[in-house]
Amino acid sequence: MIDLWEDKHWEYQKQPMAAKDWKELVDKINATFLSEVLCTWKQCQDKITKMKEKYCDEHKTCNTTVLLLLGHGMKSFIAF
Repeated sequence: MIDLWEDKHWEYQKQPMAAKDWKELVDKINATFLSEVLCTWKQCQDKITKMKEKYCDEHKTCNTTVLLLLGHGMKSFIAF
């Protein structure tokens, strides 16, 4: 699912996709995974959104942990 979404995502240059594009994506997903339960475009959109949010949360947590382990507080972090 992520691979199919990623192709569309780059095709639109990281811009939000329209509902018709989500429907095309779901048609490809449903055709690829015939034995799985069919999903709707809204379910697919929600799942991708939740995965992106979890990734961002995890990424922030990892960066904070690394800085604290190195003895740097977030206030002492200097961005170049």
